[in-house]
Amino acid sequence: MNIAGVVLAGGKSSRYGRPKMFEIYNGKAFYEHSVEAFSEAGICDVFILSNESLAPAFQTEKAGILIEKEMHKGPLYALYHVLDEQLPGYDWVFLLAADVPFVSPAFVKRMKNHIVEPSPIQACIPISGEKFQPLHGIYHRSCLPALKEIINRNRSLSMKELFQEINVHYVNFAPEEKAFININRPEDWENNKEGK
Repeated sequence: MNIAGVVLAGGKSSRYGRPKMFEIYNGKAFYEHSVEAFSEAGICDVFILSNESLAPAFQTEKAGILIEKEMHKGPLYALYHVLDEQLPGYDWVFLLAADVPFVSPAFVKRMKNHIVEPSPIQACIPISGEKFQPLHGIYHRSCLPALKEIINRNRSLSMKELFQEINVHYVNFAPEEKAFININRPEDWENNKEGK
């Protein structure tokens, strides 16, 4: 399977007050947990998508650095440009956020096992309880026309809008699945740093 792992790490962290992807959990920065979940699950080509101001701060030999074409336009826009311009040689892109320190290789493997080729599936998206988790999803290159159309409509750039236009396979997870715990505010980290 021709797949790249992409860690989304270009957000403002406005609610956190500083770049949260560099907070430390178990001796590693948050973003490193996403990078290692990919690499330890057998995804050899891993990239961090960030912006010009943050990119120099990432210190890892396990991932390449990609620079956003435009800053702070959201994950749907980022996915489009990764597929269209930055990683044209890959059929699949597996997204993970940079602020999910409890994500595991087992989670990545479970998701990856749902991708079989050939297949009509264009995206594999986890659902935790009843909540979609698009930033833990796997997307096929065939999503590009739908992505471009949504961007050209210049509306909300919602990932859910994309799901209405492509063939999605949903993977159910328990509501308490730790892989989906993301850290938006300092108090989120205080409440979850033990992996609760």
